[in-house]
Parts: sequence; structure tokens; C-alpha cells
Amino acid sequence: MKFVALIYRPQGALDDISREEMNELHLGHEKLQDASRGDGIFVLFNRLHHPDLAAIISQNEGQYQVTDGPFTKIQEVLWGYYLFECDNLEHAIRYAKRIPMTEGSKIEVRPVASYMD
Repeated sequence: MKFVALIYRPQGALDDISREEMNELHLGHEKLQDASRGDGIFVLFNRLHHPDLAAIISQNEGQYQVTDGPFTKIQEVLWGYYLFECDNLEHAIRYAKRIPMTEGSKIEVRPVASYMD
């Protein structure tokens, strides 16, 4: 079963991070990806650009509207995600706990539903 681990970071959490701390985060991601590949559960990892570069599409009475950036003032930013193929939620959580985090970060682990679920 596939599980997504959504990584949320406080807005601006990486703004003042040192080069050494950033290198440590990158190394942590590399180690997790290598380990999860070796264990046969790694599917995908992607980091997302800042939400100011996003577009929001909404629909009202059959009409679509496109606006720039986040639709609300945000305190936490969806920074990136992993997709794992795990036996169950507990198995996915074990790997999600290995995702490098900054102070105030959160990780949401959720099963991925198939189209037919």
C-alpha cells in the first residue's frame, strides 16, 4: 500500500539556516532515500517551490477562477513529500520519522487511496 509523508515547515524556517545545517538536511534526505530504496519501499521524493509561485484554481457556479499564491495567510508551508510503498501505517511512520526536520516541522503520514477506493 502506498503512503504519502507530507513535510510541513514553518514559513521562513530555512531562511536563516546555516550552510552546514542545510548540508546536514540534504545528507539526511540522501541517507533516507538510500535506505528506503535498499529496503524496497521508496517510490518518490519531491521538494516543492515556495507557495508564492503557486496558482490556486477555484470553481464557483461552474466558473473557474485562477489566482496567484496561497489562498490564505499561511503559517506552515508544504515543503515536500515522500511516497513510500509500505505494509501498513506503522511501517510508513517508521520511515517518516527518519525524515530530516527543522524546528517546528510536522510530517503528516496518510495512505494513498486508489481511484476505485
